[in-house]
Amino acid sequence: MNERKDYFYGIDLARFVAAVMVAFFHIGYSCWASPTSGGRHMLQKAYTISELAPYTWVGWTGVEIFFVISGVVITNSAEGSSALRFLNGRILRLYPAAWICTTIVAITLLANNLWHGLHPYIASMLLIPIGPWIDGQYWTLGVEIVFYAMIFVMLALGQFHRIGLFAILLTLASVITVIVIAVDPRFSILAKGYWRLTLLNYGLYFALGIFIRLWAVGQLNRIQAGAALLCLVGVVIQTRTDALSLVAKARFATVPVASQWYAASLVVLIGVAAIALSARYPAAFYRLGPKTRSTLRHLGLATYPVYLIHFSLGICITRELVRAGFAPVMALFTTIGVIGLLGWAIARYGEPPIRRALRITLDRIERRAPRYRWLTGGRA
Repeated sequence: MNERKDYFYGIDLARFVAAVMVAFFHIGYSCWASPTSGGRHMLQKAYTISELAPYTWVGWTGVEIFFVISGVVITNSAEGSSALRFLNGRILRLYPAAWICTTIVAITLLANNLWHGLHPYIASMLLIPIGPWIDGQYWTLGVEIVFYAMIFVMLALGQFHRIGLFAILLTLASVITVIVIAVDPRFSILAKGYWRLTLLNYGLYFALGIFIRLWAVGQLNRIQAGAALLCLVGVVIQTRTDALSLVAKARFATVPVASQWYAASLVVLIGVAAIALSARYPAAFYRLGPKTRSTLRHLGLATYPVYLIHFSLGICITRELVRAGFAPVMALFTTIGVIGLLGWAIARYGEPPIRRALRITLDRIERRAPRYRWLTGGRA
């Protein structure tokens, strides 16, 4: 395994844990606790897992942790890159798994008579930010892609050196928005639907990731540090608002979320701390053996396919295991294991051949790109 000495093994672990958290939330909580869950039709009232609800309800915070991680790793990968090279890197990372996983989800929906036509399938295969998505959790891809687009534009304009200023502006816009939503619920629409793509609600997480990366490389100034602290305040406000909104949605659960909202904030803050330490001290993980580091790397690679397939497929597997006689809790943990192994297999064996073929096409495009100097960083 060829290793970069600045590789973030700790972030790979944090990424995988975040994906598992979201899977536990969707498969083990929201699909049965909320009558408006997108998974209720797949569930078919086959099970409830109320005994784990005090723990699984906070799993949704894995999404916020994902956004922070993106702020770190995308900024890191964009450093010193041209716009076209950055774009190609994102295409090679996102599309192979999306094509495989979207097809798996489509087969799952077809097998359960829940197919909604070709439009969501094609939109998901193309990763169109506005959707419609084939499965509920895909909405986060739209948010991620908007962030990638912003970084791409900065690279194309030769303004990536202003990434700190960009993060400050993103922080101000996002923190103001989450405060407004918290004070007046009528503005909660800013955290839903197409409004999510403005990053007004979730931008503070990407900004926090950018600040973490600047801190990790010793480039964080005092103003940026102050903005990072403001982001942390925004984290508490935003997670509290989302936790309280869960009270109205999860009508079939008995968890006193209204009085325990702080648990969601605490989970995200712990995740942020783990990400920051992993980014600042990557060398600490080189004390681990090569096999351990390889395992962490594979966990990180498996995270994306695990996230894409866990929702409908995970609920379907758990439902069938319960019907086969498994206790719901055992069925849930078995499903998480199956999804994890499938995600690893997709990353290990499914994505590479597609990525190799796709890279050939992208390399041809890049060879023709010198005429577009704004894409190649001015290189002829």
